[in-house]
Amino acid sequence: MFKTAKNPGDVKVYLDNQPAFFHNLQQLCVMKVDDIPVVKANNNVSAAMPHITLTDLKLNVFGPIED
Repeated sequence: MFKTAKNPGDVKVYLDNQPAFFHNLQQLCVMKVDDIPVVKANNNVSAAMPHITLTDLKLNVFGPIED
């Protein structure tokens, strides 16, 4: 996409106009771009402190949407 772009308007930025999730990280887990979920959450109970659940978030994307 970037190789053929003649001007900045030719580049599609998938996350433009997406809301900020720093105030509500739970919403980040269900974020979608073009109806595609882009975040995958893995939950694990802490072995050292079982009353704490750890949530690992990662991008669930590939190809141009990852860029």
